[in-house]
Amino acid sequence: MNLRKFKILNNEEKLIEYGDKIILAMSGGPDSVFLYELLKNIKKDMNLTIYFAHINHDLRGKDSDNDEKFVIELGKTENVKAYTKKVNIKEYAKIKNISEEEAGREIRYGFFRELKDKLGATKVALAHNEDDVVETF
Repeated sequence: MNLRKFKILNNEEKLIEYGDKIILAMSGGPDSVFLYELLKNIKKDMNLTIYFAHINHDLRGKDSDNDEKFVIELGKTENVKAYTKKVNIKEYAKIKNISEEEAGREIRYGFFRELKDKLGATKVALAHNEDDVVETF
């Protein structure tokens, strides 16, 4: 996907509309940063407001904390408000008797809904590549 293809797709599918307030699920990885770059390129023309939402799953120790710090710093650099939440996914999964993957999904989507209501956001954007399993929000 490049910017030209992104704009064509958006014109055809109306994924993003003028004035949208978008919560971008920002892991700090290349997929979410790339999606931010695409959105940033249409932000002014489309009068978009973008927010970052990041869940620190606390599964990878310092690496998880560094991802969170990266998202916060990127938000400051780009003048994008970053909302973060740290959760012990292993503990949550154990309490709910579900897999860590399912626990992570429940926590993420709950956080996105909470922010959507709080901020009056109109869209939640999640970055995936063709090797990812698609999830319905």
